[in-house]
Amino acid sequence: MVHSPEHAEKTVLSDVSADIYLHYRMRVHITFVVLFWITQGLSQPHAFITYTPRDGLVNARVRSAYQDSKGRIYFMTYGGLSVYDGVRFKNFTTLDGLSADMVNDVLEIGEDSLLIATNGSLSLNLLIRNKAEKFADTAKPIPIINKFLMDAGGVVYMTSDEGLLRLENNRLFRIPLPQFTPGVSSFLGALCDTGPYLLFTTNDLQNFKGLYLFDKSSETILDFSPEFVVHAMLKDANGRIWILGAGNRLALIDSAELQHGRLMLSDDADIIYPQADDKIVSMAFNNAENWFINSNNRLVINAMNGASMRMTLPLLADMGGVQSMMADRERILWICTNGGGVMKISKPQFTVLQQGENSNREIRFAHIAVTSEGTWHQAYEGNLYHKSDGQLQRISENLPKDARIFGLANGTLYARDEHDIYAATVGNNTTLDFDPVIRSPDTSSFAGVASVYANNGILIGSSSGLIYYQNGRHVFTYPLQQIDLVEALLDREGFLWMVSRHSDIIKFARNQDDEEHLTVDEVFPIKHLKISPRAAIFDDAGYLWIGCRYSGIYVCDVQHDSLKILHRFDARSGLTDMFITCLIKCPDGSILAGTQSGLDRMIPIGDDQYRIENLTKRSNVFVFIRALWLENDGKTFALTNTGNVLEVYPIEENPPLILPQLLIDEVKVNGIAVVSGTEKFGYRENNFAINICAPTFIDEKQVQYSYRLEGGTQPEWSEASPSHASINLLNLSSGDYTLYLRATFPSTVYSPVENQYHFTIRPAWWQTSLAKTALIFLVLGITGLIMFFLQRRKLERARLILEKQTAIQEERTRISGDLHDDLGAGLSTIRFLAEKIKQAKIVVPPPELERIQETSDELTDKMNEIIWAMSEQHDTLDDLLSYTRAYIATYCDEHGLSYHLQFPQEVPHTFVNGQVRRNIFLSIKESLHNIVKHAKANNVYIDIHLNQCLSICIRDDGKGVSQQPLNLKSGHGLGNMKKRIDTLGGTFSIRIDPGVIVEFSVPINQHMLRQK
Repeated sequence: MVHSPEHAEKTVLSDVSADIYLHYRMRVHITFVVLFWITQGLSQPHAFITYTPRDGLVNARVRSAYQDSKGRIYFMTYGGLSVYDGVRFKNFTTLDGLSADMVNDVLEIGEDSLLIATNGSLSLNLLIRNKAEKFADTAKPIPIINKFLMDAGGVVYMTSDEGLLRLENNRLFRIPLPQFTPGVSSFLGALCDTGPYLLFTTNDLQNFKGLYLFDKSSETILDFSPEFVVHAMLKDANGRIWILGAGNRLALIDSAELQHGRLMLSDDADIIYPQADDKIVSMAFNNAENWFINSNNRLVINAMNGASMRMTLPLLADMGGVQSMMADRERILWICTNGGGVMKISKPQFTVLQQGENSNREIRFAHIAVTSEGTWHQAYEGNLYHKSDGQLQRISENLPKDARIFGLANGTLYARDEHDIYAATVGNNTTLDFDPVIRSPDTSSFAGVASVYANNGILIGSSSGLIYYQNGRHVFTYPLQQIDLVEALLDREGFLWMVSRHSDIIKFARNQDDEEHLTVDEVFPIKHLKISPRAAIFDDAGYLWIGCRYSGIYVCDVQHDSLKILHRFDARSGLTDMFITCLIKCPDGSILAGTQSGLDRMIPIGDDQYRIENLTKRSNVFVFIRALWLENDGKTFALTNTGNVLEVYPIEENPPLILPQLLIDEVKVNGIAVVSGTEKFGYRENNFAINICAPTFIDEKQVQYSYRLEGGTQPEWSEASPSHASINLLNLSSGDYTLYLRATFPSTVYSPVENQYHFTIRPAWWQTSLAKTALIFLVLGITGLIMFFLQRRKLERARLILEKQTAIQEERTRISGDLHDDLGAGLSTIRFLAEKIKQAKIVVPPPELERIQETSDELTDKMNEIIWAMSEQHDTLDDLLSYTRAYIATYCDEHGLSYHLQFPQEVPHTFVNGQVRRNIFLSIKESLHNIVKHAKANNVYIDIHLNQCLSICIRDDGKGVSQQPLNLKSGHGLGNMKKRIDTLGGTFSIRIDPGVIVEFSVPINQHMLRQK
């Protein structure tokens, strides 16, 4: 390194050895307030909370911690990544998509998007909306990434085992550095941003040797010290860079030199180093304090305003030692250990004072008397102490063993035992001479509360009741049912109030005739409330605060002869315990409450509203508080049941200003996690499980979550599951919903925060407007079709009736024609023959008689045919075939023909009108007549088949027909046969093979054939 002459006398980093810190003259101005946590009698001696795999942490070996912009904390372990939001741990390992279980670092790069560096071959992962993914980059392979840093311009730099890298447009670019041998692993470690420059170091694989100053614009190293050891490097709230070097000693980089591109240690003598005589194990910084742990397990907290605090930690070696620390935005310290999980330490709100005589033994106090001249302490062993100006002085006295001090007025200190009240004049010496001044009346014994007033008035409880003495003289006794006086206090107007455990609250006024006497002014019944008071005070507004044994604290407005309850504080409001032992009003307007489990503070926040701070519970300390008092310097103290004294710090003037966000961590629909931002679901997706969180780690178990569903059946606010902060919405119907969420923080300064989640459950397709419209049109269409078919059926019936009437008329016409043609001609022939016989007057020859007989038979047959065709009882296909079969048999027998019939076995009961029956029958008849008359056949074959048509085939073995092709218009009745079949819409054919084959087919499903 080369420096200008004006800096030649400055110390150069490369020349600094492990003992360089001993050469600095340090002016230490810090007054340490000692927190003595290892104090006998405290039920929980350590002011920290530990998180281990039992609490959900993925692994007990925690390397470091990181907090994102929404407040969630990421723990990087040797076994995976844990994300803690104050409600639950969400863990990621190789089973969840990580490249390796050992996590080196994480960095937030966008909304719910983080880079994860793992110690594996594919070292980069992305965590996007709670889902781990591989980092896609064409520049392969990716070296093992050790640390991330995003500078003020949003550029991401990384140190790796193979040098320095830069992330740009989702691509990794290696930055060549001549100071490192190409191809040789450099094993870079910590990173720190200084504006135009970067500082980086090496990691443990290079023994932490080397500190380098990198210029981001030119991407070159400006200055470096390759032999300087840097175990840790961090920037504090003032922008100063602290280095933990060899020998675990602290140093600061010279900020002025750094801006000129030079690495120098600061030699500013005004810099206050924490615990310079101890080695520093780890350090952490936030915007308000600097936190350091030294080698003797002491945590030192240096505030930015110059105040300092020191507290003893457990043996960190038992937890594997400190890996790193992180101070979050709520001023909470997270200590990552190598096997003991994570320790959380909140800045305590009180301290346990170590009292002792000459600092060689501890004192256990039993009774306290607070005066304007100081505080009088009486120890368990009976010794009396006076504290003034922070100094504790032993006072010699002659009190009986059972006597105890209770007050001071006009320079006189009072004490009492069971039967006597003692007084001693307080002077400047260290000896007090107590004399008995009041003897209890009769057989009464003093017990309960005793109070002293400025006019030498003494109010004391006894077995006889409440007794009042003025200047040593008994004034009056107010009878009580039992010795249960808990408070005797004065209000702003000087009235004396008596509060007892079981009796009414009584207000006393001075007698107008005798001011030394007290009279009952008002009585306020409280028995019906069953509150069992244990303490009472008046606040600045004149409200009466009553602390109870079973029901917390009541704040009452005094109205004539009644008490109007304005507020009630209980466990649901955030109190540590419902058993209130004592109350006190602090100078800052807050109310301090002692309970059987610790200290709580009610802080006014406007509009008669209060927030509750759990002072001891926050530090994981639980102890019985016996008494509370204010000393003349305005400091507040508490006395425990084991005699320890706690000093309570005032309300923090600069609390954390970052309000927690109420986050929707995960939405599951029907048990399946949905992508963040999904707002529309199907009608079957109607069971929701929603996890929420509000990342805060100050009493995170006290955070209260509630929700209200607008659009559902229960629009009022409901409490979410307190342990899991989960909301279950089951069997939701279709519609639009808005889920209103709220988180309140009873024990912190945070105001309630809210969030909303809008979603829609689409209706089933049959419930949509389109489906309903289609259904309406469908119903109208079906109705129209029904009406159409009904009308058509009506018209069809009318048409059928008309057709039937027409058919009847046609049939009548045909019958008349047949009767005229057939029967008329036959009857004329018979009439002619009969006339001839009559005129001849001779015996009729046989041929003539036969002719008359034949004509008569023929007429009879035709008459039968006409009657058969007209009869409705024969209008079936079965009857047609039966009649035809009978005729064939008769006709063939009469003419000597052998007939062979093939009829269907089953004939449907189908309606066939008379015209159809007659045409089919006459066609068969005509065919048989032609066979008998012309074919000279011996056999006739008749086949009848039923399918969609009635098919009839008639063939003979006669001589056939000589005319080829056949002329159906010629004789043989063939033309009539074809005409009849055509009338029925059928087909007709005739062929010679060698006899005549007549085939015709009539459809049975046409309009002339109907189901009956």
